[in-house]
Amino acid sequence: MRRSVTVLFFFAAAVFFAGCSKSKTIDLSYESYSDLAPGYEWAVVKVPYVAFRSGCGYSDTITGHARNGDIFLVKGSRFAEIPVEADENTSKKKTVASSEKILWYEFDKGWLDQNSVTIYDTKLKAQSAAEKIVSN
Repeated sequence: MRRSVTVLFFFAAAVFFAGCSKSKTIDLSYESYSDLAPGYEWAVVKVPYVAFRSGCGYSDTITGHARNGDIFLVKGSRFAEIPVEADENTSKKKTVASSEKILWYEFDKGWLDQNSVTIYDTKLKAQSAAEKIVSN
């Protein structure tokens, strides 16, 4: 009995010290912190191809392009009413009802509408979603 307790003790000690022998470095660089930092939002493009706009409208100038699975840091957002094409009976443009405003997100390259992107609260979640989108 005493021998089995001694063997068990040495085995447990060996397992404990083997697990603690490797020193792991923790990366606290700015880049890794910003991947998890609260207050940032990350967008993943969910359509095959989308054009960034200079403002919150489909008639605004195209400032860049993105593809399905691209990840961008959200700089801001706002709702905007989007003009609808004039019908053939009138030359006036009608606007979408106020309940149908479109949410637009601002990025370094320009603006994208809510239908083009999915928003995540961390970059790691966005990267995981983008990998799933690209692999499909």
